[in-house]
Amino acid sequence: MRLALIALIALIGLALAHAYILGTESLDVVYQATQGGVNIIAESGGTIWSNPAHYPLIATNAYGGCLAVADRPYIYQVFLNASYISTLLQAIVGILHTGSPPNTSYITVMLAKYSIVSLFTPYGYMEWSYGLSNANITAIATNCVNVAVGTIGGKVYILGEKGIVAAYDVGAPITYMAYSRDGNTLYVGTFNGGFYQISGGSLSQIAAVNGSILYIGINPRGQPYAVSFYKGALPHVYIWPLGVDLTPGAITEYGTNTPAVAAAASQDGSTLAVGIYDVLYVYRNGKLWYTALLPSAPTAIAVSGNGSIVVVGTLGGQVVVYWNGHRAAEWDAGAPVTGIAASWDGLTVAVETWTSVKFQRLAVGVVKIVDPVATIEISGPEPCLNETIDVVSGGTTFTYNVANTTQVLLPVGPVSILPRYKYLTDYSRCAPLNNVSLTVTGNLQEPIVLYYQLQYRVSVSPPGLVSGPTWASGTAIYAAQPNVKVLMFGGPAGAGTTADMSLDHWLINGTPIDVPLPSIAVKVNGPTAIAAVYKINAPSIVQVNSTARWYLEYLTVYDQYGNPIASGPTPCVSAYPVTTTAYYVLQYLVTTKWPAAVNGSQSIWAEQGSNVSFTAPSIYYFDNNTRLYFKGWSNGETGNFTARVSGPMSVDPIYVVQYFVRVKPPGTVNGQSSAWLDRGSTATLSIEPVLNSSGSVRTAFAAWIINGGTGPTSPTAQITVNSPMDITYSTKTQYLVTFQSEYGTPAVTQTWADAGSTMTVVVIPSQVWSPPPLLYEFKGWQTPSGQTFDSPTVVITSPGVYTAVWSLNIIPLVVIGAAAGGGAAAYLLVIRRRRLAGIEAGE
Repeated sequence: MRLALIALIALIGLALAHAYILGTESLDVVYQATQGGVNIIAESGGTIWSNPAHYPLIATNAYGGCLAVADRPYIYQVFLNASYISTLLQAIVGILHTGSPPNTSYITVMLAKYSIVSLFTPYGYMEWSYGLSNANITAIATNCVNVAVGTIGGKVYILGEKGIVAAYDVGAPITYMAYSRDGNTLYVGTFNGGFYQISGGSLSQIAAVNGSILYIGINPRGQPYAVSFYKGALPHVYIWPLGVDLTPGAITEYGTNTPAVAAAASQDGSTLAVGIYDVLYVYRNGKLWYTALLPSAPTAIAVSGNGSIVVVGTLGGQVVVYWNGHRAAEWDAGAPVTGIAASWDGLTVAVETWTSVKFQRLAVGVVKIVDPVATIEISGPEPCLNETIDVVSGGTTFTYNVANTTQVLLPVGPVSILPRYKYLTDYSRCAPLNNVSLTVTGNLQEPIVLYYQLQYRVSVSPPGLVSGPTWASGTAIYAAQPNVKVLMFGGPAGAGTTADMSLDHWLINGTPIDVPLPSIAVKVNGPTAIAAVYKINAPSIVQVNSTARWYLEYLTVYDQYGNPIASGPTPCVSAYPVTTTAYYVLQYLVTTKWPAAVNGSQSIWAEQGSNVSFTAPSIYYFDNNTRLYFKGWSNGETGNFTARVSGPMSVDPIYVVQYFVRVKPPGTVNGQSSAWLDRGSTATLSIEPVLNSSGSVRTAFAAWIINGGTGPTSPTAQITVNSPMDITYSTKTQYLVTFQSEYGTPAVTQTWADAGSTMTVVVIPSQVWSPPPLLYEFKGWQTPSGQTFDSPTVVITSPGVYTAVWSLNIIPLVVIGAAAGGGAAAYLLVIRRRRLAGIEAGE
C-alpha cells in the first residue's frame, strides 16, 4: 500500500503543467518552466525575464495574456517541545542515574510542502503572490484574473489578489485543470478519472472516465475534451466525450511535464490531436479527420487556432507540421522535443528541447530545377523588395542581399533559406511569410519565391484582455474577453465586492465602432491602435426594504497605479487591471395620490436630506361637469409646500367631488342660477309659483325636471346632489274662475284653477224653498260657454263665471194635491221629503 502511494505521488509530482512551454497567441513570447526557474523568452530567442523557482507549474489563458506560476519548494519545519527545559533537566538526571539517555523527543523536524502562487503580466510584472502551506500542488490553471491550483489531496484552491477566493474538494488527486475560454468555468481532472467543473461558485461532476485524466481540451462550441490514460491488460487512451478508445495507448515520460498524453485542441474547439506511439490521430468536429504516421514517438503537440495546422514534436527530435491533413514541413530540432507552442495562425512554432527554445516561421514555397545557378525572387510590397536572406547549410550561414531578383550560388546539400525581418520604422516592417528548406542536388529550374508582407504595428488595449497579432497587414481578427470582474470598494451591504466590466464597443484609431461582439475584423493598412472599451456596471439599486434603498450615484475607476481614469454611473475604460470605488446615496420612497404630485410625479425616490415639493391643483375638472375641489393635505398643510426628506413619506391630498348643477332661469339652486356642489350635499331649488299673468289667464310652475326626469312639484324643493344636474321646469295654464248661485252659497266663490282640471264645488244649502211649497234643488254647474255638468264636479275649460244649476222638485206639489184628496199619507210624504232635504243641506 505504501509503495502504491509513493508511486502515485511520483506520478502526480511529475505532471507539472499543461506544457513545458506555453505561448502567447501571436507567439511573440513563450513562457518556459525549468526545474530551477521560470523564463519568458522572446521570438528572437533571448530571455527577457526569468525568476528562480522549485519545480514550478505554469499556466496561461487561451491567449497567453498572463503567466501563472506555482513555486513548490520543500521546507524544513522544526518544533521544540513546549516543556523543553524541564524535560532536558530530567533527561540529564536520568543519564546520571542510568547511564543512558531516555527515549524522549525534544526536537521534531518535518519536511513540509510550501507553495507560492503568483500571477505575472506577459512581460514578468508581478500582479500578486500568495503562499499556501502544506499544499502539494499538482495542477494549475488561470483565467488571468484568478489562479486555480489542485493538490494531491484533491483540494482545489482558487486564488486572487486578496488570497483564497474559494476552495473545493474533489476527493482524489488532481492531474489536470483548465479554464474555459471566457474564464468563467474551471474544469478539473483527477487521478481516478473524475471529471468536474466549477462554475458560478458550485462544483459538479461532468463525467467519470477510465484511468487518469492527463489532458483537458477546451471546446467553446460544446463539451470539453478529456484525454485519459489507463493501464490495464493493455494500455488505453480514452477521449471523452468522443467515446474513442486508442488501444494500445501510450503516454510520454520524456520531459519535465510528464507523464502526459501528447494532445492539443484548437482554440475554436473544432480540432483535437492525440498522439500514441508513432501515430497521430486528428479529430474534427467530433469525427476522425485523418491519421498520420510519425517518424518517432510524439512528445508534444500544438494546434493552430482554427485547427488547420498541427505541429508534432517527437522523441527523435523531429518537428513535423501537418496542414489540412497533409505533411507540409519537417525539420530536426537536434534533440528530443520536450515542448511545442504554435501561434494562432500556426505559422510560427516554438520548439523546446532540454537545452534551448527555438522559433521557426513557416510558409509555402515553390522549387523547381533549372540552370546551375539559383535565383531567389522576392515577392511583396515595394519597400520589401530589397531584403537580406540567410541560407543555412551544415551549420554555416550564407547571407545574401537580394534586390527583387538576384542570382546566388547555393551550397549543395540540405539548405534552409531564412528571410529576415526588415524594420522600416518603429511602426512598420517587412515580415517574411515563408521559410524554405530543401536539398540542393543540382541546378534549380525555377526561382525560389519568398513572400514578404508589409506589416504595421498594432497596439492593443487593454493588453490583458484583448488578443490578436501585434503586427499585421490586411484583415486581422482581434478578440476581447467579453466580461471580467473588477474589485469594487465602498457601497452598502448587498452591492458586492466586485463590479462587472463588460465589452461595450471598440475603438479603431480613436474611431468608435459600436460592435459589442467579443471579436472584430480590422483592416490594417497602417499603424493601428485597437482598443476594447469596457463599461463598468455595479448594482444601480440596493434595496433596503420597500421604502428605503441605496442608489448608485457614480463609480470612480482607478488604473493599476491608483490614478483615477474614469467616473460616472457606468464609466467606460480601455485599461486593465483596474479597481473601482462606488458612491451610493440613501434614498427614501416619497408618495402622494393623484392629482397631486411630488416633484412632478406621484411616487419618487428622494435622497436623504433633500427637499421635495408637494403640489396639488385647487380644482381639477373632468369633462362631465364633475370636478375635484382641494381641501388640504393629510398632514394638515393647506396649500403647496416643501418638505425635507428624513425618511419615507406619504402625504395625500384631500379632495371632495363636486358636481355642476344648472337651473333654467328664473329658477335658482341655493339662490343662484348654477353652482358647484359637493357630492351628497342637499340643495334648495326655488322658483316663483306664477311666472306671468294676463287678465284671467296666467302661467304657473308645474314641476321640476332633473336631467330629463320629473322631480318635485313644489316651487321650493330640497334635492340630494349625487351627479351633475341640468334642471329645468314644466309650466301649466291657470284660469280665474268665479262660482255663483241664485240660491245658497258656493263653497268656492273665486279661484285660479288649472286648465283642464276638475273641481268639485258644492252649494250650501243644496235645497231651497222659494217660496214654499216650491222646493229647488242644486244639480250642477254651467260653464261660461254654456256646457252643463249634472254634478258638483266641473271641468275647467276657460276663465269666467260658472253658474249653479237648480231644478224644481215637484214632489211637494204632488203632496199638496194629494192632501186635498189624500189626507195623512200625503202629509207624511212631505215630512219625509223635508227631512231628506234638511240632511242634504246640512241642517
